[in-house]
Amino acid sequence: MKRERIFTRLHAVKLRLLSILLVFVLLAAGTVLSVGAADAETKVDELTETVFKELMLKVFNSPSAFTLFHLNTSQVPYPVKLFRCDSHGVAYANGKSYYYIDYSRSSTIDISKVRAEAAEELRSCLTPELADRLTEDYHVEGGPDVELTRQESDGKWYKLFLIQPILFVSRVDSIRVDGKNAEVKCNANVGVIDLERRADIIIKYPNDKEIKMDCTVDLVYTDDGWRISGGDIFDYVRNYAATSPETGDEKGERAVMFAAGAVVAAVVPAAILTLTRKRRKDKSGTELNI
Repeated sequence: MKRERIFTRLHAVKLRLLSILLVFVLLAAGTVLSVGAADAETKVDELTETVFKELMLKVFNSPSAFTLFHLNTSQVPYPVKLFRCDSHGVAYANGKSYYYIDYSRSSTIDISKVRAEAAEELRSCLTPELADRLTEDYHVEGGPDVELTRQESDGKWYKLFLIQPILFVSRVDSIRVDGKNAEVKCNANVGVIDLERRADIIIKYPNDKEIKMDCTVDLVYTDDGWRISGGDIFDYVRNYAATSPETGDEKGERAVMFAAGAVVAAVVPAAILTLTRKRRKDKSGTELNI
């Protein structure tokens, strides 16, 4: 009996030791798994200068985004129209007016759909929030929103002729990554409407000019990789309808056109002046006002 009791106690001790050992093994395994999971969660692709530049260029080079933002500088420019109120007839704040491109003669561009298509395309390089922000109407304090696209009572669709985020990065100064967030300081460009050239003898509609700026761009790492989430260059684009001096005003427009006409009349024979005002057609048959 005594030997049986000793054997029973030894067996119980073994079971306890095995239980304790099993607990340690499980704890160790759990620690390894949790560390591995944490490593997997924090592992992000490297944000190189090349990756950053490609994301920036995608903003403007996506097909629908290009149509939505470009400033009428293609080989076949379209007619433009100056509006002093929104599509509901509400006058713009501070007496401003804005130029719009008329695509009614195009058989390949559907402005009614391009905004939604662009917002979807931009998700390949921007966060959904920034993609939606870039493709919404421009908010101007004290007045109605400046519509990015608008349809008039005659059924024609127009696109705002104001600013295009080309975002070609000419220089990267620094890339700072903090986990899944990053900040890049660089020099990039945007294109904006240029009213100073609208009185040109050849160009009868506003042209565009390039602005290069030192800026900061914010990025975030997502399940789909790095995406641009914001930055002061995007704030500049979104605020341009309110801050731009390059908007039409009735007096200014008349003054510029009158001055241009006086100069031309002084140096160009009347017959030649008449010819420059005729409509021409490009190879595709599109009528151009030049």
